[in-house]
Amino acid sequence: MLVSYRAVLARPGARRLALACSMGWLSFAAYGLAVVLAVREATGSFATAGGAVAAFSAGSSLLAPARGRLVDRRGVRVVAVLAAAHALAMALLVVGCVARWPPGGLLGAAAVAGACVPPLIATARALWPAVAGGDLVRAGHALNAALGDAGQVAGPALVGGVAALASSAAAALALLFPGVAVGAVV
Repeated sequence: MLVSYRAVLARPGARRLALACSMGWLSFAAYGLAVVLAVREATGSFATAGGAVAAFSAGSSLLAPARGRLVDRRGVRVVAVLAAAHALAMALLVVGCVARWPPGGLLGAAAVAGACVPPLIATARALWPAVAGGDLVRAGHALNAALGDAGQVAGPALVGGVAALASSAAAALALLFPGVAVGAVV
């Protein structure tokens, strides 16, 4: 499979897409932990932290079909708009944590951040066939899955490290950059 990955990455645009997928997976894998740590630190309540993660997840899942349809209708450039809106909403959540907003404000910011999550999986599945070509499309999807697995390990580790060295809010803020990178690269 390594030979196939090399062949895929040799195609024009493949490294850029792989970078965007890597950054997206890194962020997406770490959101739950980052939100729990930041909201718990701000409020002192694991219940509110769990509620914020639930609000984020509900916003993300309930609007996933609409975001996917939007990408289908308008193209993958919509991902850049969603990534920017998502980054702003996550920044708002971090500001709310630092400013010690009441739980309702934090839950609302988390829900909006989740509602704006760019549809990484749908976008990647739409782009890999064009980038990899018909002969390497399966290798492109396999590479994307491998990047997702790596992100599942590295994302939470990154959040935990930044939270331990700086603060939970800094860890949540660190997730803005990979998310913005997805929008910029795609």
